[in-house]
Amino acid sequence: MISRFAHAGAYQIAEVYGWRGEKDLALAWLERARDQRDGGFINVKIDPLFRSLRGDPRYAALLSRMHMPLD
Repeated sequence: MISRFAHAGAYQIAEVYGWRGEKDLALAWLERARDQRDGGFINVKIDPLFRSLRGDPRYAALLSRMHMPLD
């Protein structure tokens, strides 16, 4: 299923991994969503499914690269 939707659903796949607490996979798919300019990415800072990522420096670095630093 992932391979079927990877080209258009990277952000949503990242959400599933975030919800499951699988940080490495969630971050990898968020990077892919960023590269694909996925429209869902605009919600990344407020998306409750990424709550588990909020203390991770890789998450902060990703947001910083997108000019969306944590407050």
